[in-house]
Amino acid sequence: MWKIMSECHQAQEETTLEIDDAFEVSIEEPSKAQKDATLKLEYELLEWNDHLNNWLQYHKKYISDLYTWSQMHCQVNDENKDEVKKGKEDVCDWSRAHVFWLLKEWRDSLMSLDPYHKESMDNINKFASDVHLLYKIQSHDLKLKRREEKHAKKLNHKRTFSFRKLDISSASSSNGSSRWWEERSGIIGDHKINTLEVLKQHLPKIFKSMTSFAEASWRAYEKIQQQAQAQCV
Repeated sequence: MWKIMSECHQAQEETTLEIDDAFEVSIEEPSKAQKDATLKLEYELLEWNDHLNNWLQYHKKYISDLYTWSQMHCQVNDENKDEVKKGKEDVCDWSRAHVFWLLKEWRDSLMSLDPYHKESMDNINKFASDVHLLYKIQSHDLKLKRREEKHAKKLNHKRTFSFRKLDISSASSSNGSSRWWEERSGIIGDHKINTLEVLKQHLPKIFKSMTSFAEASWRAYEKIQQQAQAQCV
């Protein structure tokens, strides 16, 4: 499983590194759907972070509790390990000791994943923070858009029915709308470019750290499996 995850995250990292300035950035007006999608992305990132953290913490607790229980029922240490192998009656048998030492290796292997785990969580959290900033910007833009639309409706109601005045008013309104759209297009274009920069900055780091975490987990479980097979011979 960990090997497959490592290969998948590595492929994702390579894909994100191909994002460049030639990536199409369309200029669109802010919308509720856009804002909701950004909020959903932030939520999913935080959930991913929580699940990743919970998986390792619960796993470590399970192995630690099992290790402690085994230690209580099989008092094995460096001093009596040789006696256990000889099968003396005052200590537990070697088959139980085998499980004890295997659990110890398992516990230590999980502890070795902490640096990779922390790096992955930090990268996901940083991405989620920047996504939240994008959400706030989109929310602000959407409020401005609605305010401007409301203001435009009020202006339409105040138009005179004079043909000349209507003509002048329409021309003025048209020119004003054109200038407003040019300004808004520039602002929205900047936001779109900022969004692209956020993706380019965070996605490669996330998938690289997840690749390292998966590879470390893979190596840890491979080592445990090899040790278990060697002791069973």
